[in-house]
Amino acid sequence: MSTTHFADAQGVYLGGFGDGAVPPEGAVEVPAPPHGLATWDGAGWQWDAAAHARETMTLSFAQLVTGLVAEAWISEAEGEAWLAGVLPAAVLAVIGTLPAQARFAAKARATRPSIIERTDPLVAALAAAQDKTEAQLDTFFIGYAGV
Repeated sequence: MSTTHFADAQGVYLGGFGDGAVPPEGAVEVPAPPHGLATWDGAGWQWDAAAHARETMTLSFAQLVTGLVAEAWISEAEGEAWLAGVLPAAVLAVIGTLPAQARFAAKARATRPSIIERTDPLVAALAAAQDKTEAQLDTFFIGYAGV
């Protein structure tokens, strides 16, 4: 089994996908990154100081859902359902793009996570699916970390 690596339109590494897996829409195939602090610039991996700062960004589940509802990235009804363990359609859609063997683990991690890491590939994929930029996502994490 071979692994193909993908980055989103902003150069954020989305992960390695096994044979036959379908990456998130808009993803581009890239060589494996040298480390987690690199951004794909279209020609090669570049050191990313902003990515270094992202390494420590986290939110609690309550902070995440509060922010997503407050910013209208999901509806209040979707937020309330997520608190009860029902994933929003947008989350399920992204998980549906993962290889079959990775879907259950992604659902388990997304249903009621204790900590959400800014650098989690699922966070990047969800943001890309919502057309959110790296800067918007950074601002979101910084802003709602204090809620």
